[in-house]
Amino acid sequence: MESKKLEALLMAVDLGSFTKAAEVLGYTQSGLTHMMNSLEKEVGFTLLERGRSGVRLTEEGERIAPAVREFLQANARLDSVIEQYLTTVKPMHEAFVEPSKRNADIIVPNGGENTAAVEMLAHHIRNLIEKANMM
Repeated sequence: MESKKLEALLMAVDLGSFTKAAEVLGYTQSGLTHMMNSLEKEVGFTLLERGRSGVRLTEEGERIAPAVREFLQANARLDSVIEQYLTTVKPMHEAFVEPSKRNADIIVPNGGENTAAVEMLAHHIRNLIEKANMM
């Protein structure tokens, strides 16, 4: 099920019209109608009541509308996280973290989560301190 179809469904319901929703989304009215027919076929039941006064959700459509809204919000959040990763996190990591690795004496994979490596380092440091104190 494509998120574009779900977005179009909610837009049509929010605006009360396929024509208005198609205009906002950049589709033709017949293209949007085709999308809604296809969506209803996918879900297996009628989502919209169509009439002279416009479109509105059926009882079944009302039942799934909250889940559709949640899905679209989660999808938007995921898109935002991916965009942030690609435009900020990854370039900054490549520009600053990766070059600094060349100068590192020790790199602990998985950071503080790698308890075996952290314990080995702590043990080594304790031994160095004890040796220094004996001198």
